[in-house]
Amino acid sequence: MMDTLSQNQGLQWEFPNARPASFLKAHQDGILHIQKPVKLEHIGALLGQPDETILFENLCGYPDYQLIDLLFVNRKAQARVLGCEPAQVVPRLAEVLRIGARPLRQAREAACQERVFTGDDIDLGLLPIVRHTDIDPYPYTTSFAVHRDPETGQYNQMFPRCGVLSRSEMVAPSSPRQRIGF
Repeated sequence: MMDTLSQNQGLQWEFPNARPASFLKAHQDGILHIQKPVKLEHIGALLGQPDETILFENLCGYPDYQLIDLLFVNRKAQARVLGCEPAQVVPRLAEVLRIGARPLRQAREAACQERVFTGDDIDLGLLPIVRHTDIDPYPYTTSFAVHRDPETGQYNQMFPRCGVLSRSEMVAPSSPRQRIGF
């Protein structure tokens, strides 16, 4: 695996295999592949069972999509994402935090831009968004967002649940609970 942290002597860091397809291809052996057709309403219960990263390859009603989850479920999975051995996760994470965030780069093309819907073409029902439990009020995604205060320069992060309200509306919290300082 790539080890740019030590190679760059703390000047910058990169994640190995940054594109999703190349990451999945490089780590096939460490991922539980479910090839059997799975209904979206069964995903939440199935995610509570494995102790490894899981990839659903055949989502009923969503032939053009796959769904991966539990990317950080254990030390082995965390090491895979950080590009180190499992015993080195904590020192590697400490080094990443010490180095801090990389300057943002704007990409002209990215995997997330392969399908862009605007206006009346927006339909969140086209996406395999999971209702994780029976008590969830709606299907939701969990994302990761980093924010920078324009006045203080202080960074903050959050893992907001973005709930589907209608075919073109989602709801998300506007105030992060976690505080970080780098």
